[in-house]
Amino acid sequence: MSAPTSRAAWSTAYPIWLPVQIRYRDLDPLAHVNNAVYLSYLELARVTYVEQRIGPVSPQDYTFVIARLEIDFLAPLHLGDEPAVGIKPLRVGRSSFTFGYCLVDTRSARAVARAQSVQVFFDPATGRARPLPAAWRAPLEADLRRFGAENPCAPLVDERASEADAADRGSRATME
Repeated sequence: MSAPTSRAAWSTAYPIWLPVQIRYRDLDPLAHVNNAVYLSYLELARVTYVEQRIGPVSPQDYTFVIARLEIDFLAPLHLGDEPAVGIKPLRVGRSSFTFGYCLVDTRSARAVARAQSVQVFFDPATGRARPLPAAWRAPLEADLRRFGAENPCAPLVDERASEADAADRGSRATME
């Protein structure tokens, strides 16, 4: 699957899109959303994915840990932007699964971050990895088959629009 190049393609590249509201407390001294806050946005997307694709689960059913998390920051977010996080499975293993994320500003249709996280199910009594429950495996594998194993998060506007947006942000930062 190639990178989406239109809003329609972008919206069908991931099974879940979660709008996120930027709060004033999310900002750093440069008036950007702080890099650590992006991780909270990813967490919201993970919880939403589980609720919508796997179904209601109790807290004791969340017996997985984040074993790896990587993120590429592509562009800053500012107060007033309208971010949304796309999430989908990229890999399903015996005891682990990988999510791919795309964080975009829906107002400008520009990708602002691309991320992956590896979750590992474990037995709390032994602290050792355990197989994914069937109730989790089936929807994860179904979405993997339907949406593919690529994370096609990429800018969705042409370069001229991206350059104009960057120039606008530069003048906006100067005024702030």
